[in-house]
Amino acid sequence: MWTTLNGTKFFEQLVINVVKLPGVKVDRTEFLAKSLSKHVTVRQLADILEKGPVQSNVSKKLIRRVAKKTILNRTMKSSSASFAAGYLVGWSWRPLFQRPRLSSLA
Repeated sequence: MWTTLNGTKFFEQLVINVVKLPGVKVDRTEFLAKSLSKHVTVRQLADILEKGPVQSNVSKKLIRRVAKKTILNRTMKSSSASFAAGYLVGWSWRPLFQRPRLSSLA
């Protein structure tokens, strides 16, 4: 693994710093409750939160469907934010490239 000048492992330090960012950590209980509440009964949800989806015999089909929906939703949000940020940055640079040429002013 890479080491920095002071001897700490670069990758290890990177992971430690990334986990400190807001939005990187996920509250497992909240995530499972939000993701599965529309698909299971209250009793099943309590069992899932206690044991986990696999140990609570949640079907693989349901887990895949919820996972795909979650991934698609997060990807769309991320792509939209990225597009908006790029669009705004591109728009702010636009006036620099549309300046009149000196030869056309004469």
